[in-house]
Amino acid sequence: MKRDLLVCFSLLFLSITVSQVWSNDEEKTSQIQKFLIKNQNGSESSLVLSHPGDSSIENYSFTYDLSIAGDVFLVLGEIERCRSILEFLLDAKLSPNNFYYSAYNYQSGDPIEYNEHVGLNSYVVISFLNWYIYEEDERYLNQSKIIADAVSGVITNEGCLKGGPTESFVSAEHNFDAMSMYKILYNITNEQKWKDLENEIYDCLENVMWNTNYDLYNVGKDDNKRVTDVQSMAHFTLGDTYPEKTGRQMSSLMKNTQSAVWVNTTFKEQEIEGCDFVNIQDCPHEKMISVEWHLQYCCVLRSIGGNWEQCRNYIDLLFVDSQIYAGKGYVYSSRKSENNCLGWSTPNTDEPSVSSSCWGVFLFKNINPLSIFTKNKNDSSNDSDNDSDNDNDDDDIVSGGSSNTYLEKKLLFYIFVLLISFVTTSF
Repeated sequence: MKRDLLVCFSLLFLSITVSQVWSNDEEKTSQIQKFLIKNQNGSESSLVLSHPGDSSIENYSFTYDLSIAGDVFLVLGEIERCRSILEFLLDAKLSPNNFYYSAYNYQSGDPIEYNEHVGLNSYVVISFLNWYIYEEDERYLNQSKIIADAVSGVITNEGCLKGGPTESFVSAEHNFDAMSMYKILYNITNEQKWKDLENEIYDCLENVMWNTNYDLYNVGKDDNKRVTDVQSMAHFTLGDTYPEKTGRQMSSLMKNTQSAVWVNTTFKEQEIEGCDFVNIQDCPHEKMISVEWHLQYCCVLRSIGGNWEQCRNYIDLLFVDSQIYAGKGYVYSSRKSENNCLGWSTPNTDEPSVSSSCWGVFLFKNINPLSIFTKNKNDSSNDSDNDSDNDNDDDDIVSGGSSNTYLEKKLLFYIFVLLISFVTTSF
């Protein structure tokens, strides 16, 4: 009788642990899905509103946000919602340079912000290519080639891509985004020109952007600020090939990132910590958590075997209710209407952000949006495991063990308790 009770309690604790770990992320995913659906339902054009509640950009659907929202809908099986966004982008007005503009009107679908940037166009192409794999719709492959050709037109003598056809800055993040785009195009088409562009951009990133003083990538050419997202993009682009190509370990890059951008601050008078946009010594500013970039950092930790659960838990307070579109999601930043020292200000709203919320889903579903993460809709084979091998070290959240560290430790603990109960009650 005593042994039976111990066994029952052990199994009960085991089941509770498993359900709590899984339900936490699944519930958050469900709440984000609800937020995005309600958000899209509010638009006559089937777009998503990037930052609800901010009157200064009240009708802005940023193109980057549309791209990753489409990805999330595809990941979550909301196929028609994904289709509606991508069909809009397929037909959206392009610039004379064959670039997508940076934002479109949430209701009318007309251009509303006219920046022509390499990064967001690369994201759109990768979304198109995932849809092409899923749907086998040649229109998306053809449009991808048009945009990719346009992007190649801004390459410099050093092999770097400028920010866009009318820009002079050279951004490391944009170059990583474009490198991913060309890598995928080559894998799909086997056309050598895409491979040549991929290699040329990689050489630029290593020769022009890598900072040997910090062992981090600079934010851009002739700009050595240390920022969070660029380091994460290195992983999303290079993945498991990073150590072989660079001779460096991704865990070391993430550890250096944590040292450079980790801050302790407050949100609604409560203590929080996480990744800032930029190192505060490189560019003095009010400390704040960049939620989207923090989640990107967590995504890398999950892939390399770091303690991504702890990384996620640091920003639980920033997962908030939407008063406009129901559901929940992550805010953009821990501080509203604050200059982030990189050329823009954080949104002036308490509502969830589309971009941060989408990266939450990428984290919970272990998705790299700079890759082909889908398969053909007629392919009935099982999904492959997205977790990569670990290259972790021995401290900090960078090296928390396997990608399911928390769950595995709890499971092992309760299995141990179960075994002890059998042993002690058998005598």
